Amino acid sequence: MVGETGDEGSSSQASQEEEELPSYEFRFECAKLLLELDESTETAVEVLQSLVEEDDTNPDVWQLLSLALYSGHQYEEALEAIVRGQSLMRRMRVPKADPHWAGFEELAGAVKDAMGQEAAALGEAGIKGTA
Repeated sequence: MVGETGDEGSSSQASQEEEELPSYEFRFECAKLLLELDESTETAVEVLQSLVEEDDTNPDVWQLLSLALYSGHQYEEALEAIVRGQSLMRRMRVPKADPHWAGFEELAGAVKDAMGQEAAALGEAGIKGTA
C-alpha cells in the first residue's frame, strides 16, 4: 500500500525474536553449564548479564554472575555484582540464615584474596623488573 514504511515489519520481527528466546530458567541453567566448561566463562557472563537486564531481582543470577566474573578474573566487576546482589537481598528482606548470604560472603572473600594475590604478583614483578 501507498504510505507504508515497512516499520511494522521490523517491529514485528523484533517481537518475534523475543518470543523465540529460550526461557529465563533455561538460559540460567545454560550459564551454569558454560561456567563448568571453564573455557566458556565469557559466554556465561554475557548470558547472565542479559538475564540481569531482563530481571535484576533474582539473587541466584547475581550470585552466578559474580562467580562467572570471578572465574574470568574480572574481580572489580565481580565485587560490584556481589554488592548489587547483597543490596537486592536487603531490599527483599531475605533472612540472614538464607544460604545466599553466606555464598555472597564467601565469594567476596575469594575475590578479595585473588585481588590481593594479583597485586602482590604485580608488585613482585615490578621489583624484579627494577633489579
